[in-house]
Amino acid sequence: MAKTKHLYFCSGAADDTGGTEEIIMVPVDNVSHYEVAGTAALDIFFKQGVIQESNTDAAGIDSSKVRLVVTAGSGNMKAVLNSIAKLIADPYGNALAVVADDENSVYCNSLITSVNQITVIDAS
Repeated sequence: MAKTKHLYFCSGAADDTGGTEEIIMVPVDNVSHYEVAGTAALDIFFKQGVIQESNTDAAGIDSSKVRLVVTAGSGNMKAVLNSIAKLIADPYGNALAVVADDENSVYCNSLITSVNQITVIDAS
């Protein structure tokens, strides 16, 4: 039986405020796509329904995502995307694949400097 990999993102220590998300773990199969959002930002989008409720904008597009802050520079986004792809493809790696963990300063690539935001809708 093949194990299911999950991507882990942490923007800081968990708190009880409910207004923000600090930690999210998403099955790799529920990643929709990756999008460069400027010279120092990489967005990782999730398929609609992953977060149990839709997080749609005015155009009806689901915007559940994690934004990573990446050191700006030529070729840096490609290097970060390559690291994420290797993390996912590694058949011997952990089922919990840490992409970015601000709380413990662990990143799959040293060019990732932080999790800028985790945007999801809580289940009600």
